[in-house]
Amino acid sequence: ARAQAQQQYKAADQACNAKSGQAKDLCQEEAKAQRDIALAEAEARYEGTPQARAKADRERAEANYRLAKERCDALSGNEKDVCQQKAKAEHAKSKSVADANVKTADARDDVARTRREADYKVARERCDSLSGSAKDTCIADAKTRFSM
Repeated sequence: ARAQAQQQYKAADQACNAKSGQAKDLCQEEAKAQRDIALAEAEARYEGTPQARAKADRERAEANYRLAKERCDALSGNEKDVCQQKAKAEHAKSKSVADANVKTADARDDVARTRREADYKVARERCDSLSGSAKDTCIADAKTRFSM
């Protein structure tokens, strides 16, 4: 995925060379944003954690913000000011959503862990009524079922 993102970036960057001025700058920033987002997404898929997903979401927010600022550079006066404020607001919103998603994922993990621990304790209590190898088997089964 990383190699593919780099190849796509090189192809897009070469296509930008045919342009000039603001159009070239915007084209190059779009290519960089797509590359950065693709790399972050690949890393998040590889790691598979909520933190990695949040990092990818933050990278997407940063790339989109840089791209929005580049688009605003083509404007002037009040139109440019409004564009920049809108870009900042979207950036802040995207970052806060990414942070909230991490907190939500962490809370879900905590709930799942608490449930597993409680279920394990109940299963272990049931095993206490047994003795010998039956008890050992019961405890091993409980550990397996609840990943303790």
